[in-house]
Amino acid sequence: MKDLISIIIDTYKSDNGELQIEPETIKISELLDSVIKETKLLLTGNEQKLEIKNKTSIDNFVADKLQIKRVIMNFLSNAILYGEKNSIIEIQILSDNKDLTINIINKSKYIIEENLNNIFDKYIALQASKHNKTSTGLGLYLSKKIIEAHNGKIYAKALQDKKYLFGFTIPIKNKITQTIK
Repeated sequence: MKDLISIIIDTYKSDNGELQIEPETIKISELLDSVIKETKLLLTGNEQKLEIKNKTSIDNFVADKLQIKRVIMNFLSNAILYGEKNSIIEIQILSDNKDLTINIINKSKYIIEENLNNIFDKYIALQASKHNKTSTGLGLYLSKKIIEAHNGKIYAKALQDKKYLFGFTIPIKNKITQTIK
């Protein structure tokens, strides 16, 4: 309930240009450790495993730690909740000299492919009827706003074998705007 209220309030602040960005240097490994600890119980309950594929030698980047963590948590929580039981969820970390990319890949038979084109729009929720879950359609919308404020790109793609990829790319050395709009 606390997370839901936080998303609603921050969406309102974002839409009014009032949500502040506080850039700092972040260690990728520490951020992912934190995310993994917070989702461990959900993973265990769904009998899923997490696999991290770090394909970068870069460990530091500049971003708002709380907001980037929120995006990763949103992607990972959705992957767990909508993913198949006994499946592997993959976190990919990629970079070149300029950009950092984080992708979450899971296997799910419940995402309607046509929804991927507008899944980051306000009030668009993942098809959740088979899971009896309620969604506001604001989590992915707020994630999009956060990534845009970091001068990045956010995306969702259907892959082969009923796998889906949710990810984002942001500059490693970011000149971030001070508010999310």
